[in-house]
Parts: sequence; C-alpha cells; structure tokens
Amino acid sequence: LRAEFSEAQFRFIAADMDGACIDLFEPGEKALLLVVGNEGQGLSAEALECCEKVTIPMAGAMESLNVSVAGSIIMYI
Repeated sequence: LRAEFSEAQFRFIAADMDGACIDLFEPGEKALLLVVGNEGQGLSAEALECCEKVTIPMAGAMESLNVSVAGSIIMYI
C-alpha cells in the first residue's frame, strides 16, 4: 500500500474488531484512504500494519458486518 500511495498524503483506515471506536475518530487534515478486505479472510496482516484501525459499535449478537455495509458506514462518518 505504501509503495503506491504516499503516507505523507493519506491516512490509511481499516475496519477491525480490535480498532478504536469510529465515533471517536477525528479525520484530520490528510485525505483518507479506506482499505477493505474480502469477507472471508479480511485484510492481510501486512495491510493492517499500514492502517489505523477503527471499529463500528454494534448492539446485539452480531459479530461483524458485510464489507460493503462496513465500508459505507465508515465513509458516511
């Protein structure tokens, strides 16, 4: 990721169950680059190392969201 997109220009964001609550996320000055993985395996460890991890708080027994839904929520916020 970093080889193709300059870290100086972008902040890399990824949804992760161990991330900081998206409600507390501050966008800042840099453009955001949302990194999404596939629904079966998620992101590689290498990709996650490049990203700030955020999580979407959920009520109930759901473990995770569909990748398109999670990405949409993050882009909306």
